[in-house]
This record gives sequence, structure tokens and C-alpha cells, in this order.
Amino acid sequence: MANKKLKSKPPSKPSSSSHGLLSVIVAVLAVGYGIWKYAGPSLLNLGNDVDDGIYDKRILRDQTIFKVADIYGKGKGLRAIRDIQQGELIIREKPLILMPPEVSHDFLPKKLRSMTNSSYHAFASLSHGKLPDNNLFSVTESSDDQPHTELRDIATNTDLRDLALSILDTNGIVLNADLVGLFPRMARMNHACGGQGGFNAVYSWRPNYVGSGELFVRAMTEIRKGDEITIAYMDTRQKKEDRIKHLQDSYGFTCKCAVCSLQGPFSDESDRRLTKMAELEKEFATWKEGEITGRQALSIASHIMSLQQQQQYWSGRGKLADDACEIAASNADETVTSDWARVAMNWYRWELGEDHISYKRMVKVADDPKSHSEWGAKKEQSWNQ
Repeated sequence: MANKKLKSKPPSKPSSSSHGLLSVIVAVLAVGYGIWKYAGPSLLNLGNDVDDGIYDKRILRDQTIFKVADIYGKGKGLRAIRDIQQGELIIREKPLILMPPEVSHDFLPKKLRSMTNSSYHAFASLSHGKLPDNNLFSVTESSDDQPHTELRDIATNTDLRDLALSILDTNGIVLNADLVGLFPRMARMNHACGGQGGFNAVYSWRPNYVGSGELFVRAMTEIRKGDEITIAYMDTRQKKEDRIKHLQDSYGFTCKCAVCSLQGPFSDESDRRLTKMAELEKEFATWKEGEITGRQALSIASHIMSLQQQQQYWSGRGKLADDACEIAASNADETVTSDWARVAMNWYRWELGEDHISYKRMVKVADDPKSHSEWGAKKEQSWNQ
């Protein structure tokens, strides 16, 4: 796959900049030691797909959906081996590594030394964006159920430690303000920007799902057999030149996706839609501060939806409709609340799945608008005018 750094969740609530993850891991010692002392041991013992019986079953399932393949100009990536339906679950994965953003300098060495051979192989096979390929990582022929001991010198071997940190920095995902996760199967997915021919899958993190939490990757559009399966590493609602620069600076590659490959007026129009979507979403959010009325906010939400449709930008619609539903519910409007709940429900079904709490909540509100937790909480005089 293309070299990449920390992936941030697209696009409705982008994670904070990933530039500092590597430096934070190696630099924060005093505070990090306290976090490690109290939280580290329990994090090291978190279960993961690689080391339990679920992993093999999920690999078998993967092999019915996609394959890891050479992608021209990108290295490795995932390619569909059959048609994938909109909303279909592509990957479900526990973290190989789950950690707070600030840890002691010896966290990663301890984690790697505790891995079995299969876990270590999954980690070592991932790409890294800061160092050239080398043979510092090699998988021994030891029994898979035995701890891997080859990395015992990582704490004192600077090159080895830097390479391990580079792999983590390249493939880690900011799950929220408190957690960074590494998911080897999902890490094989390459980036594409948002628009026609752009990213076709999204991921969501469920922190309380089956113990330590799991990552879910779903198809946001129908993916044809032979198509590459891609996600967005960043909020791509920016001009092409800004997206390309960010990806070059932060991830080490030049994006040549279908959206970035547009030329002339087609590229200009795509940029206009993407930047307008970002601008309108900021304005939409000001409703909570009372800067715009509820009716104005819903008009903005509809405008964003229209731009998304024109751009063929699918991600984030469920959350937008959910927020619009809240505005209508706070004004005690049954019809509008129900209408927006049904829009949110449909998009959540594809993006999050029917077993997700957000989908179930919207199903309930669509049938019974008054069940919304914000019902009648902020009635505006201008609502019925």
C-alpha cells in the first residue's frame, strides 16, 4: 500500500492532526510513565483478532470478499473479488495495539516483546513511511503460540525502535481523543478523496463492542468486482491543491485518485462543492449557539445534502440528518422530526449497520418522534412563521 501516516476519521468529525503522533510517543516520558504505570498493563492484555480463534475465521471471510493485491502506483491494497453491496460489512477487526496518545517510551517495546509470532508478523508486514525497507524485522520459525523473543533488543536498538514507531505512525488510527489503534487488516486499505470514483468505504469504532472494542468497515457505495476498496485518511472537503499538499506532507504520497485527477472546469467545480460543504457544515453547527434559527439550519442541511449528491460524497450523511432531526425535535415538530429520522436511519444502516445504537435510535424516533430525548427542549418563536 502507499506509505501513509496516522489516518484520521472522515469527514464529519475529523480527528486532530496526525503530525505529532510519532514525536509524542517518543517524547512524552514523565506524563506517559504515569499513564503506562496505571493503564499500560491492562492495555497490553487486551485481546485481538490475531491471537484468538476469531482471527482465522475472519481471514477466511475476508477471502470471500477481497484480496490483498498490487495496486499500480500504490503498492499493496485491497481489491474486491466479488460485487459488494452498499452497506455490506467488509472488515470487522479488534485492535492489535490499543493505546493512549501519550505513553512511556518503553510501551511499544514491551508490547512487541509480548506478541506471539502471528501478531508480530501482522505488525511487521505493514508499510512504514519514514524509513527505507530493511530487514530489521524478520519472522522466526518459532511456534506460533510462543512469545516472539527476537525483539528483546528493541529498547536499546534505536534503528529497530524507530522502524517500529514508523509502522505505528504510518498505520495507526486516531479513534478518539484518548485512544490510538492499530488494525493490520484494515491498514491495507489505501486512500481516495471524496467524490465520484473516490473512497467507497468508511470505518467506525465501537469502543464497548465485545470487550476491548472493534473497528467496522462498511461499503458506502456498491463496489464492483475488481474495484479497489478505499477509505479517506483525512477530511477531503478541501481544494485539490490543499488535499494533495496535506497528503504529501503527512502521508508521503501524491494522491492520484479519480477526484484529484479531474482537470480544468471539472476540478474547479468539484473543489467548489467540497469547500462549500465544509463551509456550510460550520454554519450549520452554529444553531446550538443561537446564531441561526432552526429553520435556517434545516435549510443549510438540505443544501449540504444536495451538494453531497452532486459530488457523490456519501460519508457523514447519517450524522447530518441526525442533527437535523434533533433541531426539529427540539421544536416539537412531529412531521419534520420523523422525516429527518428516516433519512438518518437509511444512511446509518449503510454506514454503521442495523445493529448500531444510532440506527436503532433513529428507527424509534421515526415511528415515535416524541421519544426523541430533545423533544420540545428549544421551541423557537420563528419555527412556525
